[in-house]
Amino acid sequence: MNQFDTVDLLRATVGRTLRHAMRELGCPALTDDLLAAADCEFLHRQLQGLPAAPTALSQMFAKAAKNGKVLRVGVSPEGANLFTVRLSIGRGCAVATLAYYRDQWSLHRLDAAESRIRRLSRPLLGALFGAASAAVVALLVITGTSATTDVVAEAEDQGYIVLTQAQYDEQLRTATETAATPTTKPNTTKPTTNLSFTLRAGMTTSDLTAFLKEKGLISDKAAFNQELIERGVDRRLQQKTYTFRSGMTEEELYAVLTS
Repeated sequence: MNQFDTVDLLRATVGRTLRHAMRELGCPALTDDLLAAADCEFLHRQLQGLPAAPTALSQMFAKAAKNGKVLRVGVSPEGANLFTVRLSIGRGCAVATLAYYRDQWSLHRLDAAESRIRRLSRPLLGALFGAASAAVVALLVITGTSATTDVVAEAEDQGYIVLTQAQYDEQLRTATETAATPTTKPNTTKPTTNLSFTLRAGMTTSDLTAFLKEKGLISDKAAFNQELIERGVDRRLQQKTYTFRSGMTEEELYAVLTS
């Protein structure tokens, strides 16, 4: 089977695990040779806790992909069915697009990868004092039992930042000291700069996020790229020139990209 009968059949797999989708669609199992050398190098740069041997890493990746959640589906110009999957691997997570064509699976592309350490390092002051636009919820983990481990894994999968008691106390102490320190706002206003990017045929979201990172509009290319995919913004991009302003928030960036 190369192409499924209806688009609805593909869409029905969104939100389910890839393993479930494969079973429903009658697809063969994933092979253990999905990753090329460049893919292994990318994952090793972005994530921790991965096996050094490419063969072992590819086996881990295939297993993680089967248990990953299908974020979106599509069909390539060549007729391959595409499944974009969010998967947990090593000490982090990744977003990858797998292609199914003529009864064979292949890795279409690695869209993003993010370690849990990087997620823990995101600012928490806004969550503690309401200064950020979106609150971050911190869960306190006191023990290391297997039950707690299950709770932590589930919480992180839902987007929570998990802290130990010591980490939470340190964040609270730092935030309190910061709030108590008087600040003086400069009298000068930094001029706004317009930044333009033209999305041409053959370009990918990685080209766009690389531009945004270079211009200082985003701090984490992989995380922003993943958010584009999860929001479906990447599917709404057009071949045109997008104009941004220096100092824009991520929500403002999403608004420009979907306009």
